[in-house]
Amino acid sequence: MRARSGHIKFDKKVKWKNLVSSFRPLFLKFLEETQQLPEDMESVDVLIEENLRDLRNNRKPEGYNREGLMRMIRSRTRSSSTCTGEGRRSKSPA
Repeated sequence: MRARSGHIKFDKKVKWKNLVSSFRPLFLKFLEETQQLPEDMESVDVLIEENLRDLRNNRKPEGYNREGLMRMIRSRTRSSSTCTGEGRRSKSPA
């Protein structure tokens, strides 16, 4: 059976901006492990920079590969410092 999600839960003292230095390698590893690493690294660099901008401003980053089926950070209804890798289903066209 293949894992469908994974979670990293941070201590309450951890702020989003504390993840700036580790985000790029973590995101690349996530894309590699979920087989979502595109050949065009320029698009990945753009996604990483968008996420880093959020992190530098202590905001939760978007954290997902727009073209992929899995995302690294999901939205939560309450304020939380949880980083997840989770699959999402695409909606049928209406």
